[in-house]
Amino acid sequence: AFGIFAWLISTVDINRYKPEIIAAVEHMSGRTLVIVGDISLHPNLIPTLKVDGIRLGNLPWAKHPTMLSADHVEARLALVPLLFGEVSLRRLSIDNAELNLETNESNQNNWSFATEIDGSQTFDLPTFDITALEINNTIISHQAFGEGHNSLKISDVNLRKKDSHNKLALTAKASVNGEKLTILGEIDPIKRFFENKGYHLSVNFKHRVFDFAIEGSVGQPLTLEALDLFATA
Repeated sequence: AFGIFAWLISTVDINRYKPEIIAAVEHMSGRTLVIVGDISLHPNLIPTLKVDGIRLGNLPWAKHPTMLSADHVEARLALVPLLFGEVSLRRLSIDNAELNLETNESNQNNWSFATEIDGSQTFDLPTFDITALEINNTIISHQAFGEGHNSLKISDVNLRKKDSHNKLALTAKASVNGEKLTILGEIDPIKRFFENKGYHLSVNFKHRVFDFAIEGSVGQPLTLEALDLFATA
C-alpha cells in the first residue's frame, strides 16, 4: 500500500495546482498569498514538499503589508498519517524568514487565523503536528499599538522530539540589539499550540546581562491568554 501511495504521489505535478493552493490558503486565512518560486513534491518513503519564495499578506489594519515571508520552506511528511487525512511533519525547515507580529487599538492580533466565512461562521486553519523544526536566519518583529517596534534576530532554532510524551527539546541562538541570546528548554508538541489548548513550557534565556528561566503554562497560546507562568533568575 505504501508503494502504491508513493507511486501515486510521483505522478502528481503539484506545481500545476499552485493557483488552487494559493486560493485555498487565502480563503482560509483571510490574507493574500504569493508564491514566487515553484512547489515541488519529491516522493519516497518520507515525501518531501519544497516551496520557494513565500509571501503571506497581513490584515488590513496592520502597518506592515506582509505578515510572513520565507525564501525556502521544506517539509518532510509522515506517510502513515497522510493515509488517514492527517498532516504530520517529520521535519519542517524554514530559511531566511521574516515574521511581523502586531496588535491594534482593540487588542486584536494578526497571528490568530480564525476568519469569517459567508459573514456568519468561522473557520480555523487545520492543526498539524511537527516532530522536528529547523529555522535559520529569521527575524521576528513585534509592535503593539502605541508602542515601539521590537525585533529578535534568530540565527538558528532547533526543535526535536524529546521523549515518549512528545515533549520537544528547544535550542536557539539569537540576538537582541546586537547582543547574543541563547535559549534552551522544552515545550509541548506544536499541535497542542495550534489547537489553542493548555501549553506547558520550561525555557531558559542566557544573555550577557541576564540569565533567567520561565516555567508554567499558557491556557490559550494563540492569544496569549490564561497565563500561569513564573520566572526565576
